[in-house]
Amino acid sequence: MRALIIENEEDAQSLLLTLIREYVPEVKVVGCVATVKEGIQAIEELEPDILFLDIDLDDGTGFDLLDQLEEIDFALIFTTAFNEYAIKAFKYNAVDYLLKPFSIDELTQSIERAKISLSSELAYNRIKALVNQVHGLPQGKIPIYTLDGINVYQVNEIIRLEADRSYCNMKLESGKEIIVSKPLKVVESILPLHTFFRPHKSHIININFVSKYIKEQGGYILMSNGDEIPISRRKKDEFISLLTGS
Repeated sequence: MRALIIENEEDAQSLLLTLIREYVPEVKVVGCVATVKEGIQAIEELEPDILFLDIDLDDGTGFDLLDQLEEIDFALIFTTAFNEYAIKAFKYNAVDYLLKPFSIDELTQSIERAKISLSSELAYNRIKALVNQVHGLPQGKIPIYTLDGINVYQVNEIIRLEADRSYCNMKLESGKEIIVSKPLKVVESILPLHTFFRPHKSHIININFVSKYIKEQGGYILMSNGDEIPISRRKKDEFISLLTGS
């Protein structure tokens, strides 16, 4: 399990790193940074499972950092000396809010909560297989977590999905939009690879609804419903090969 620490006080950063290494060795700290800018870059590059986030950073707040992320696909633990932000913190689906100075027990309990949160997502990855076995879900249908429960959708009615922090939005051929109560990364794991493609960190598309690839403005994908989807540089060649069959 990989953890990232975003903390602007050097002593606090060092203490948290030491406590994790000594008392929770199964958690590997992959980075420590002190600013919003460094934090965003580290999250994208290191892809942590757990984020320890201070609220008061050198160039802004932890909330500023979270507001700039398109997807929150990690377990979030706030570490701060300010208790007045607790309610706001949990609006970002934080698994815990540690007030400094915190005890070893409080830290280990927070990490256990993070593990439970992450394991629930792993369990979601198996839902499709379980539903197929137990309820005989027909091929071509998938279960999706929504705000009111688990709904079943036809694969061929899903045009695309777009990340929205710890949730994502799913657009159907009918024009209906569904709020999915799981991050894009989790939903991606149950989608059939031969039908869906992730051209960008924040987007997944159904390739059967692709109208064309347009080279202008750095390149983007035009979907059958008129939506324009960005494509990252490293995904362009793979996408073009997929379209051309080469």
